[in-house]
Amino acid sequence: MAINNTHIILFQVAMFSMVSSCIKPFENVEDYLPVVSMDSVVINDDGNISLYGHILDEGFTDIQHAGFCYSENEEFSILENQLEVTTYGSFFKLELESAIFENNTVYYFNAWASNKQGYAKGEPISTADITNEVIAPCSFDTNYFYLDAFASSYNVYYASALNDAGGDWEITASVSGTLMSIHFRFSEEPSSGIYSSSGSTMFPSDPEKVYVSVTQGGPLFGYLQLNEKIYLNNYGDGSYSVTLCDAVLITTGFGETYHIDTYFLGPY
Repeated sequence: MAINNTHIILFQVAMFSMVSSCIKPFENVEDYLPVVSMDSVVINDDGNISLYGHILDEGFTDIQHAGFCYSENEEFSILENQLEVTTYGSFFKLELESAIFENNTVYYFNAWASNKQGYAKGEPISTADITNEVIAPCSFDTNYFYLDAFASSYNVYYASALNDAGGDWEITASVSGTLMSIHFRFSEEPSSGIYSSSGSTMFPSDPEKVYVSVTQGGPLFGYLQLNEKIYLNNYGDGSYSVTLCDAVLITTGFGETYHIDTYFLGPY
């Protein structure tokens, strides 16, 4: 991952090739590189640590590698305790066993990604700052709902308790002025974390997948496309929060797509 003279020469050749091909180059070297966010670090009930990263921009070429790194020092290289994920999209996740870490020691975690031009990293998160709360990359007023099919935003006026529905766990939230309700179905009782939507699969067996559907006046209106992100905090006292950030909704019938933003607390 270290940048050597060969990489610099290749980068200069790429720059020359772009200019000679009448393609306007970027003004800054950083514009060729990925943009990465270290979204959150969550300490699970079993003591294991879940890391969540986010590729905001791939840069000039496709992402080749992505992962995490950690250190006991606030300033550290991505080569230190470097961990690469084998599968990734815009969001990526890794879980580390608690046995790796010493008790009463502060650790710093960061996300990184690389393309053919080089690598980039996010801003580190310290275990000293962990609140066990999942922080979504978007923020809205409480009980906010927006669907770009409508001209304005609306309020979530009802959010059910987290219900055990015969083995599956469900949340239903209803939106004022639209006759719409959002339904979340988990395969087991969810803990705090970042989940992925299961697309059209109504009963996902993967505990990290959630079936998210929207009804309007009763009939199904649509469902979140595969691998949209659901940010959930389960506070352990029956209360929870759910956030969706520009999540893509596929409508039934015509297959049109819309985008949902929402943040609500439940039960409400």
